[in-house]
Amino acid sequence: MGGLILSFSHAGIVRIEEDEISYRMEQIASSDNHNHEDALVPIDSLPNHLTERTVIVFDSVFSGEKQKRKNVYEGILKPLFLLLNIRHRYIRTTTSHTISDNAAKLEISKSYLIIMISGDTSLNELINAMSNGMDVAVLMMIQGTGNAFANSIGLGSVFDAVRALFIGKLSYFPLYEAKFDPPGFLINEKQQLTRKVNQMLFFVVGSWGLHASLVAESASLTMRAKYGNERFKKAAESILQKNPAFLGSITLLRKNGERQVIEDNQPFSYFIMSAMPKFEASFLISPKSDPSKSELHLLYFRHTKASTTMKLMDKAYNNGKHIEDPLVKYIRINDGQSVELAVSDSVYDPACSKICLDGSIVLLQGIHRKITFSCSSANSLLYLK
Repeated sequence: MGGLILSFSHAGIVRIEEDEISYRMEQIASSDNHNHEDALVPIDSLPNHLTERTVIVFDSVFSGEKQKRKNVYEGILKPLFLLLNIRHRYIRTTTSHTISDNAAKLEISKSYLIIMISGDTSLNELINAMSNGMDVAVLMMIQGTGNAFANSIGLGSVFDAVRALFIGKLSYFPLYEAKFDPPGFLINEKQQLTRKVNQMLFFVVGSWGLHASLVAESASLTMRAKYGNERFKKAAESILQKNPAFLGSITLLRKNGERQVIEDNQPFSYFIMSAMPKFEASFLISPKSDPSKSELHLLYFRHTKASTTMKLMDKAYNNGKHIEDPLVKYIRINDGQSVELAVSDSVYDPACSKICLDGSIVLLQGIHRKITFSCSSANSLLYLK
C-alpha cells in the first residue's frame, strides 16, 4: 500500500512499509535500494528540531476509528527513535483531557517538538491548553477523519509526515481566536457541558449553521459507536431532513473601528470562517486560503433548500467551484479585521446554537449572543512540513 526508504549517513538504511492493518520498519542493506529509488530519502544529519528540542509524541486513541487505526508509533516512530538514539516522551491518551492536562504542564523555559498522531481536534486541545509564548513546533501524523490542517499543508499521509520529520522546514503557524459574549460552554463527546469559554483559539475553521451542527451531532459517542465513519453521512441526512434556518447578522469590524453590516437578521444555512483551503483531501472549501498567511475567509450562504445545499457542497468537491455560485458569498478577512456573528434571540434550539472550532463544540447560551472571529496576536507556534 505504500513505502518509504530513509538513508541515514550514520545509521544505515531503513525501509518503512504499510499494509492494510499496520506499519513496519526494518533495516535493509544498501543493495536493496535499486528498486525503490523514487521513495529514497537521503539524510546526512539529524535536523535541529530533533536534536535541540524536547520531543513529545501524543498518540490520540480518540482520533479515527479504533478498528482502523494503525500502529504509527509502535511501527514507525519508536523503532526509528531507538535506532537514531532520539530521546522522547510518548503519551498515549487515556481520557478526553489527557492532551490538555499534559499541555498545561509544558515548561515555558524549554523548546518543544510535539508530534501529534491525531486529527485536528486533538491539536486544537493542545493549542488551547498551552501557555502563551511557548516555543513549540508541531508535526501532524494524520489520524481522525477530516485532517484539514495536514491535508492543507501537504502532509496527506504518514509517509509525508516522516519525510517532514527529517527533511522538513519549520513555518510560522497562524492562529485565530473566537471571543464569546456572553460566554459559551464547551461540550464533550458525551454531550455534557464541561467548562465556560470566554475565548478560544482555532487554526482550521470556526463555523455556525449546518457545518457546526453536523460536526456536533456526529461527534457524540452514540454516533461514533453506531455508525463509525458513516456517522457524518448519517448526521448530514438527519440535519438536512430538518433543514433548519439559522437566523443572525454578520458585521465586518475594520481596523479603524468602523463597522460594516454585511447581513442584518437573515436566515442562513452555512457560515464558516476558514483558515485552511481543504477540510478533507478532496473537499476544497476555501480555495483562496493559504495556511502560511494570517488571514481568514468568510464563506456563507443564506437558507436554501436541502437539495441546493447538497449541490453546493458537491461543487466544493469539484475543485472548489462552489465559490463561483451566486448564492455563495466569499470574502477575505485581512489581519487586523474581525467578523462579528450575532445569533438572533429567536434561535433557542440548542442544536442550532453551537459553534464549531476545529471540531470542538461550544454551546451558546443567554441572549444577545455574539461571537467575534479574528487573527490572534499572541502566537509563537511553528509547524513542520
